[in-house]
Amino acid sequence: MRGAIITLTLTPSAATLSLWQFVDAKTRLRGTMFCMAHIFISYSKQNIEFARHLRRLLNEAGFEVWMDEQRIDPSSRWLKQIAASIEACFAFIVIMSPEAEQSDWVEREILHAERLKKPIFPVLYTGEVWFRLANIQYEDLRAGLSADLRAGFVNALRVARDNPQIATTPINQHTSVAPTTSASERRKLESAMPAQTGAGGETEVRAKISLLNSEGLRGELPDLTAAGDEIDKSDARSTAFPIQFPIDPATGDRLPARVLLRANSRDFAFDSGAEIALTLPPDDDSRTVIFRMTHNDAART
Repeated sequence: MRGAIITLTLTPSAATLSLWQFVDAKTRLRGTMFCMAHIFISYSKQNIEFARHLRRLLNEAGFEVWMDEQRIDPSSRWLKQIAASIEACFAFIVIMSPEAEQSDWVEREILHAERLKKPIFPVLYTGEVWFRLANIQYEDLRAGLSADLRAGFVNALRVARDNPQIATTPINQHTSVAPTTSASERRKLESAMPAQTGAGGETEVRAKISLLNSEGLRGELPDLTAAGDEIDKSDARSTAFPIQFPIDPATGDRLPARVLLRANSRDFAFDSGAEIALTLPPDDDSRTVIFRMTHNDAART
């Protein structure tokens, strides 16, 4: 079994959402999807208990977290999953310890995050601050399994999650960032696809831009694809983003915004194009769009 990833990008907002699907050539096995709205934790396997403690704290603060717990003799497929999870994260946390500083795994993950210009949040667990990360504000959690998260650190992570257009700029964890748009100018990009499919089979991704308090795409699920695969409510993922609506100079009313939703995947060929233009009403959800795809293994046969 292997993973396939589909990334949706919305312009001009720069909102991004990535979905994982497990693909098996012979059987349809239940898989797990990961979305852009998750935090990646990089750590040494010798600090796994603290990494789990940090994950629990982040979950309690309302964040989805991805961390690799298969660091002993991983397969090449799992290596690709780690890389893809870094590519899909909105924030990269590295747990600083003497063991992690000597870890080739951790160094490789940091380099990948740096190449992708991911916001990096160092967390000091034991030892000293690393020279290579000395220019980044760190979070002091040397209290170990008794440590808790400061409000400023949580706020900085929320800024990175909710403002993907500033994801490549340094974030000061001690500064409260005032929202630049009103609640009526914030939306959520939602997407869903079947959690499993057979290699060689057709599948689809559904996407919608919704009001924050709307049921949106989840309200349309469960449903079946044209190929008969079920998309469940639990298969839907979303990420919040700000959007500016043009103003009618005569009335002062907001006008519909034009956006472009682009799908990209190295694993799938798109049957009818990978770009869809949408008109977004200022006070309602967008229409639901469908990207129909065929796995590349089938496209080559």
